[in-house]
Amino acid sequence: MHEITSEIAPPVDYKRVRCIKGFREVSENYNSYLSDESSLTHQGAEYLLFPANEGELSAIFREMAKRGIKVTISGTRTGLVGGAVPNGGAIVSLEKFNKILRLRYDGSSKEW
Repeated sequence: MHEITSEIAPPVDYKRVRCIKGFREVSENYNSYLSDESSLTHQGAEYLLFPANEGELSAIFREMAKRGIKVTISGTRTGLVGGAVPNGGAIVSLEKFNKILRLRYDGSSKEW
């Protein structure tokens, strides 16, 4: 049996998160974040955010919910169904989430 566990992320101030602001700035200088491998057309985004840890990610979602701003998650943008194509709002890039912090061996099931 595989089990995923997590710890409670410490509170982080949203203002600490790296953020590119402005429709024009995102469109002109970060346009690779506006598409994936689908042929869907984006509607742009006002924010492009780069959280470095779970606390920052949580702070982003709290702030965007408070402001009523929709969020598009951006991973490697290789999908074919348009899941990473924004329809306005904010793009949250998960590119800094690129390592496994720990593994645990389960002796009863003899699985990692």
